[in-house]
Amino acid sequence: MSAGLTLATLRRALLLVSLLVAGPGLAEGQADGLAAGQGGEPTAAGGALAAARAAIERGEGSAARSLLRPLARQGQVEAQYWLGRAYFYELSGVNRDFGRAAYWWRRAAAAGHADAQYKLGGLYFAGRGVAQDDAQAAHWWRAAARQRQPEAMNNLGALLANGRGLPADAVLAYALQALSVELGNTLAAENLRRKEETLSPTSLAEAQQLAEALRDAARLWQALDALAVVEPQRSAHRSGRR
Repeated sequence: MSAGLTLATLRRALLLVSLLVAGPGLAEGQADGLAAGQGGEPTAAGGALAAARAAIERGEGSAARSLLRPLARQGQVEAQYWLGRAYFYELSGVNRDFGRAAYWWRRAAAAGHADAQYKLGGLYFAGRGVAQDDAQAAHWWRAAARQRQPEAMNNLGALLANGRGLPADAVLAYALQALSVELGNTLAAENLRRKEETLSPTSLAEAQQLAEALRDAARLWQALDALAVVEPQRSAHRSGRR
């Protein structure tokens, strides 16, 4: 993308294309609201993974960890994600450890796991197990939003609405949260309601048109790639523990 192609210019282009073709974690109070903190593996490990997930749902952390850790260390991404969950939540037999959750979610996120990207963004936003960093939260939520992860789309919209980690953009914030609502995120619906009360009629119409345009995956990626997100620096990461 050329230096002269701003996000606003791209947004106008996306809207024009949409009109030619056709003929929104964080809840908002005084600030836009974020959601709090979900891929497949080869069938050889499917039984162990399914058993581990069931153990987590029952709150049996020790059993889940015993099943997941060997798979996660072998590089199985879904196991890495679920092992992160085992450390994040308070489960029997496992000490809650945000640093270890961050370690495993980062590995899964780097491999492209959308829900791990969403969860890792949440850790950075809250400063749990990692240093608090809005830019890092924006980086990982954008990565998950590219895969249409609904909570990440809502939360990225919240950052845009509040100008945290990204330049403020109420129109794009609304559009992302509108997509999040379509994907089933109820928190984003409340965020949209608040925006509809505060946006001008012109801005609201633009936001609704942009949401329509961003239903197309390629246009969504264009809009997300145009965001001024700071890429992660390895030196800024805590290594975490296994």
